Amino acid sequence: MNVLTAKEASAFLKITTQTLYRLIKEDDLPAFRMASEWRFEQTALETWVMDKMMIEDEHTPQNRSKRGNSQPTAPRNLRVVR
Repeated sequence: MNVLTAKEASAFLKITTQTLYRLIKEDDLPAFRMASEWRFEQTALETWVMDKMMIEDEHTPQNRSKRGNSQPTAPRNLRVVR
């Protein structure tokens, strides 16, 4: 188990420490306190990033289906032939 400090975790995630603390406050980032300092388990951060990537991927326009339209969608440069 690799435990990171706030500075190390923000460098690992490539975000500022201010953003890191905001994510902690919003209860969105896996973290724990050791005495008065925040600590982060690296594998938990990796899992958190992967989960965020999956959520973003599910919300991309190409993965959303239009309501009431069960027809498959074709890329813009292709024509659907019936």
